Amino acid sequence: MGEQAKVESSSLELIDRLLKTIDSLIAVGDLKQAEELCNSILAKDINAASGEFLYLKGLITLKNEHYQDAVILLTEAVNNNPTNKKFKEELTVALMKAGQSCQDSGSFDEARNYYRCTLMINPNHEEAPEALVAMDMSGDYYLDVLEQIHIWLKPTAYLEIGVSRGESMTLAKPPTFCVGIDPTPLIKVPFHTQTELFKIESDRFFAEHDLPAILEGRKVDLSFIDGLHTFEQVFRDFINVESYCHPDTIIVLHDCLPSDPITSARNRISGWWTGDVWKVLPCLMKYRPDLAIIIIPAPPSGLAIITRLDPESTLLEKRYNELVEEFQGLTFKEFEKIRDESFNLVTNEWETIEKHIKEARTNHQK
Repeated sequence: MGEQAKVESSSLELIDRLLKTIDSLIAVGDLKQAEELCNSILAKDINAASGEFLYLKGLITLKNEHYQDAVILLTEAVNNNPTNKKFKEELTVALMKAGQSCQDSGSFDEARNYYRCTLMINPNHEEAPEALVAMDMSGDYYLDVLEQIHIWLKPTAYLEIGVSRGESMTLAKPPTFCVGIDPTPLIKVPFHTQTELFKIESDRFFAEHDLPAILEGRKVDLSFIDGLHTFEQVFRDFINVESYCHPDTIIVLHDCLPSDPITSARNRISGWWTGDVWKVLPCLMKYRPDLAIIIIPAPPSGLAIITRLDPESTLLEKRYNELVEEFQGLTFKEFEKIRDESFNLVTNEWETIEKHIKEARTNHQK
């Protein structure tokens, strides 16, 4: 072995011993000495393992509950070692702790940024979306709101796209007649009223089936759209459903208030996913101002309640491709601006929701 190789080997052995020493100090809770040793090593700029020492200092800082400083250190460690899973895991811990600390102190925008950064590091993180929902949503769970609409409206016929496990379909009670559309339903609950379930995609259903014949003269008084979570599909679903509605029908859209750019990405990259459904709303607001739209911050991802429908309108169908091209490229940052400036957000309390629905119907009848 040459002299240079011996020096490098000796240096690596020293680094390994130092890392093990710091690990041991952390393990026994001697964070002060561990931090002093880290600082002295980092001051010497040991490039061969700077990421490891930054990680250990970040870990110490995290244990000392200096969460924002820990985020800075662990971020640098990850930047030096972008494939190190251990570094990324501790960074997400620090980000979540920093977010909670900011949230507790009332710094909500900072908290959101920390939670969103967590999802950028780990799109499948389970707690980050929950933390964002807890900050951004309020009031009754979306299924509870939908149940209130069923109780109040007592629909003659109910049409649902995206049945999934059946939790929303089971809210319908006699004498409501239900039609459900889902290519791969995983029904876990019993239905309580007469129900026809079609195990096909919604586009195929409307192309191949005669909905008025299935309904046997009943009117679609209520529809819930919660199928494929892409803008253009939900847009098509809305167009198709409206053509079978009357002015006082209520269409409810799910997943209209996303909390972050990761889970609302057009292409699914995360465990929890709302998709870019929200883009339907600015499209309808711009090109169908005749509709009455209220948006409810119902956990976990919001509801839009739409009435004053016009089954004779063909504007959206005729301009479908043009409008998809116009709105498909909108970003999450643009969503936040549109939400804050244009969305008709309504408090998630049934009395308020009922009042707005009644006002929309009354104004339409005038």
